[in-house]
Amino acid sequence: MRILRSLAGTPTNAIILKSSDLNLTVNDDASYGLHPDGRGHSGLVATVGGDTIISRSTKQKCIALSSIEAEIIALCDAATYLHRLVLLFAELRLPQASPLSTFQDNQSSIHMVQHGLNLQRSNHVTVKPSVSLNPSSKMGL
Repeated sequence: MRILRSLAGTPTNAIILKSSDLNLTVNDDASYGLHPDGRGHSGLVATVGGDTIISRSTKQKCIALSSIEAEIIALCDAATYLHRLVLLFAELRLPQASPLSTFQDNQSSIHMVQHGLNLQRSNHVTVKPSVSLNPSSKMGL
């Protein structure tokens, strides 16, 4: 509803996509301990066919104990945005091919996400609830 109200209030504004490729991708990154209170900072850019549709930069809501944890927090936020965009695209009858791409530059966090946590070496990483990317699930925008 928020999106529809925004569109109704700005009928002359438009996003013109240059590409016929409507595949979603999300790039995310994080900085560990950037703020004086010890919290990190996350950023993400969501694109459709190479055209940016969302960019976001925000202070992380929790204190990460390592750069790997800060990157995983950013990746979790990116997955949440990707999920919401998949639901929006499904409503617009623009289904997305599976699997979708999320890009991350920290090799250790990529390894942890792909292979699971090694409890002896990563017991400091807070366990976050997983996000299902199933478009049939209900998630509010």
